[in-house]
Amino acid sequence: MKGVIILADKGEKKTKITIDGIVSKSALGTFTASFDSYSNAKITEYDTIDPTTFAGTLQAGAYDSIEQKAIAIFRYTSGSLRKHMRLAIPAPDDDVLEFVEGRGYRIVRGQGEAIAAMLRTLTGRSDLEFVRGKFFSRPTKIQGA
Repeated sequence: MKGVIILADKGEKKTKITIDGIVSKSALGTFTASFDSYSNAKITEYDTIDPTTFAGTLQAGAYDSIEQKAIAIFRYTSGSLRKHMRLAIPAPDDDVLEFVEGRGYRIVRGQGEAIAAMLRTLTGRSDLEFVRGKFFSRPTKIQGA
């Protein structure tokens, strides 16, 4: 099952995060409530991809620009193959990032590992682990309302 989380910034630009392999709608709700603390964007809706109505809404966040994102990379094994999963964190909270001289901003290892733990619960992939994460800013494709 696929999940989607829709976020907006104070300018009402919207973006979405999709996550493959979620185990249930309730797990997505739990993940979304926890994920809210990693982003300053407003989570406006979340649900599985297929339904036309969304399971719930959250109205939290400082509404920073969603054009600023942290990208977290996670690794897991599927059969005998090693695979990777990317997760965007629109408008990342300041606690998620740290500055590394000569390299720029990256995701704090402990924050990435905490998100990995949340994703393990959400997807049922017990071997999923945080690898690395970086920060960047670029225009976001605006999603329709």
